[in-house]
Amino acid sequence: MSPGIRLTLYAAVLLAVFTAAYGAGSAFIPNSLVESWMQDLEQDHHEKEGA
Repeated sequence: MSPGIRLTLYAAVLLAVFTAAYGAGSAFIPNSLVESWMQDLEQDHHEKEGA
């Protein structure tokens, strides 16, 4: 198998794995929890800027 084909196949498999993981994560993690994480991160970021 040529290196170009092997690299393309590897990239396609990685993309498929990450797409599946993202889909599974969005199906099982509630949106309210993600919003809570984002608010916590934003608050921590602002506290570090002010310190």
